[in-house]
Amino acid sequence: MSLRPLSQHESRRLGERLHSFVRGQVVPAPRQGQGEVDFTKSVLLPRFQEWTKSLKRPGLYCRGDGGPPVLPVNLRGFELYPDLEITVGTHLEVALEVKFLRGSDLSGSLSKAVGQACLYATRGANWSGALVFDLRPRESGTGMVCDDQVEISSSTFLWIFANS
Repeated sequence: MSLRPLSQHESRRLGERLHSFVRGQVVPAPRQGQGEVDFTKSVLLPRFQEWTKSLKRPGLYCRGDGGPPVLPVNLRGFELYPDLEITVGTHLEVALEVKFLRGSDLSGSLSKAVGQACLYATRGANWSGALVFDLRPRESGTGMVCDDQVEISSSTFLWIFANS
């Protein structure tokens, strides 16, 4: 039995609900030296999986780095893998890229995140986006500080809507 993709209305509703869910998240800040893959596996994926299950839509499934393997997005023989995805069967509903801004190549990290999100949109994802966390230390009255938790709504979250 093959699962039917979400209707246009269902997909739009999924995107709205996902946006609200993401905006309400406060997550622990990545540990020193922790990369995007490990952070996605240990922090983001469990939250997104729980949220996806709460929707109680048969066939809606969340995959991500460190968990069940994501489905590749093929671009002329070059495969890209979203960090988080929500699918119905093999149809890609949501593809998200996770990036940290904390080093010297800020422009490169941001460009890669936005570029991959755009490619996911052009390759069939109904919703694609990038969760870009600005983890650079900031100045306080006592010197440079890093937060111990990150409010996703205060990080840069980019949505790109496609295929509706």
